[in-house]
Amino acid sequence: NYEYLVAVGYVQSGKSQLMIYYSMWMAKQHDMNVIIMLRNQTVDIDSLERKFRNFKKEKKINNCDLEIIPFAKKFNNGIEEMYKKFCESKKVFIILGNSEQLGKINDIIRYGNEINSPINPFALVIDELDLNEKVEATKFYNEFNILKNSGFISSSLGVTATALPVMFRRVDQLKSEQIIRLQSPLN
Repeated sequence: NYEYLVAVGYVQSGKSQLMIYYSMWMAKQHDMNVIIMLRNQTVDIDSLERKFRNFKKEKKINNCDLEIIPFAKKFNNGIEEMYKKFCESKKVFIILGNSEQLGKINDIIRYGNEINSPINPFALVIDELDLNEKVEATKFYNEFNILKNSGFISSSLGVTATALPVMFRRVDQLKSEQIIRLQSPLN
């Protein structure tokens, strides 16, 4: 079992900034990799990479050796290359919310187990949590369940603007102290 948090906030309430803070904190303070799962739209990868760069610039973070790896763009080769990158610490892997990319993460976990050199636990950040709460009996749902039950997720942060679908699906699992309410910006 792992720590599970849900952050709820409207447009411009700081959801992306929270994801970046959380990712940097987990990578730097806990010396672990972070997987950020976005919507299944490649434009989101470019946007998040830009937000990471701007965040580091605005906060004057010059000595940060955190590597941001857009998964879909970097790994066209075999599982060994992905596994080797994943074994290094302090990396943020950005994936799209689709069964193919989740399947590759699961393949990395399986490969490490097969060669008796399992990967280290990692943190999972899910952007647009409500959109990534897919319908059961889909390939995405199956791959996501394999990942959730793998035992390698140490903590998870889900971010959403519309919490109701998430609350209904997790009504028996979610406690009030697991919900972070982000304030809307003042006009």
